[in-house]
Amino acid sequence: MGLSMETTPENQDPFCEACQPDALVIDAAQLSGFLASASDWEVRTDDTRRYLSATFKFGNFAEAYAYGARVAALADEHGHHPRITIEYGRATIEWWSHKIGDIHALDVELAGLTQELSVSG
Repeated sequence: MGLSMETTPENQDPFCEACQPDALVIDAAQLSGFLASASDWEVRTDDTRRYLSATFKFGNFAEAYAYGARVAALADEHGHHPRITIEYGRATIEWWSHKIGDIHALDVELAGLTQELSVSG
C-alpha cells in the first residue's frame, strides 16, 4: 500500500496522512480483502470509533511485553500509534485513525506488519 509517512523539512517529524482530519476511510473492498487474508484481525465498533483489533498469545508476560515494545517501535517508525494492551500471556493491538474515528488504509498496512511481528519475534 505504501501509505506510511513523509518527513516535513521544518522539523523532521513524520507526516501521517491517516492522522489528518480529512483522511479517507478505507474502501470496503480493501478492508474485506485484508480481513480475508488476516484471520487474527476483526473490525470492532464502540461509541466513538471503528477499529481493527487482534489479540496475540505468548508464553508469559515478558514475551507479551517484548512484543508490545516491537509494535511500539513500528508505530514510532510510521508516526501512527495503536492502542496496546498487555496482559499475562497476551497482547491486544487496536489500530484506527484518531482524527477520523475510523479505519484508514495505513491502519490496515500497519496491522499487517503487526501480524508479521507476532510470528517473527
